[in-house]
Amino acid sequence: MIITLPKYLYYPETKSDCKHIIDYYLDKSQLKDIFSSDEIHKQEDIVKQNKELYKKTRSIFIQQNEFKHRKKHIQKVHKDRINRKKDQSILLHKLQQEDDPEKRTKLMIEYLQYTQQSKEDYHELINSSKDINNFITIEPGDVISKK
Repeated sequence: MIITLPKYLYYPETKSDCKHIIDYYLDKSQLKDIFSSDEIHKQEDIVKQNKELYKKTRSIFIQQNEFKHRKKHIQKVHKDRINRKKDQSILLHKLQQEDDPEKRTKLMIEYLQYTQQSKEDYHELINSSKDINNFITIEPGDVISKK
């Protein structure tokens, strides 16, 4: 059997390295008297390659961790909770104003249902969240079986 292990890239470290090269390089094209055109060209290539690497790894990282889906889900739950809290405040005000015991009991039950729904949404949000994968696969692994 021949086993080829996958190769990974650690995104936070790659991001930091790329940003450092992109943001803190000395622009040698401004100092043509000191640096040769070959050195200037090499530096421009390095900066360009790091920009491309950063964009590519960032898009893969975002896609692999489903950040767009997570964001939409969190926004939806948040919007629902805000609306529910507003309704719950109105209900609480009605509850404080009500004198009839039967109506008061119904309002209390409804108020508690809103609280229970908020609690369930919160638990669902916690359960649906998963850890972020900081490793990006560069080359997948492979197993070749020979007889």
